[in-house]
Amino acid sequence: MTHINWMHLHLMLIHFPIAGVFFGFLLFSAGLWMKNNEVKKVSLGFFVLIALMTIPTYIAGQMAEDSIKPLHLSNVDNKYIDPHCDAATASLVTIELIGAASIVELEFMRRKKRLLPWLFNSLIILSVIAIGFIAWTGNLGGEICHPEVRPGFKYFVTPDGVPSNPVSSPHNQ
Repeated sequence: MTHINWMHLHLMLIHFPIAGVFFGFLLFSAGLWMKNNEVKKVSLGFFVLIALMTIPTYIAGQMAEDSIKPLHLSNVDNKYIDPHCDAATASLVTIELIGAASIVELEFMRRKKRLLPWLFNSLIILSVIAIGFIAWTGNLGGEICHPEVRPGFKYFVTPDGVPSNPVSSPHNQ
């Protein structure tokens, strides 16, 4: 029987904020382009859902960090964990701001039957920023266990033309 630990949970959940912020932005943009308030409402509700999903993802990441750092595993480079955590905090804050602003916008739309233009414009800007932060966070997360995505990584080829094991290569440590 497989036991799910914090790292498993984090890796399963992280796809929701990554894909969700991008999909929410596309849906939001489609609502703007089509000038369709129903699509705009759906996108705002979707942003709220993604903001809620980001909280357990972040918590699972923090718990994974606390459980994995002390182990000093050979396939995990601890020097990449802290930058990933810092980027995750920036992503969390941005996505939660989007969720909060979406709730305010949905409530305003419910009461006044129209949008708050300044808040709506802020959501566009925040969602673009969130896409950048979440992409940066995901890339830094990949660097923890995947040396092939680290800056400066090089494959080394053996004399018979086969790529060497990049993890064991002293040039990638």
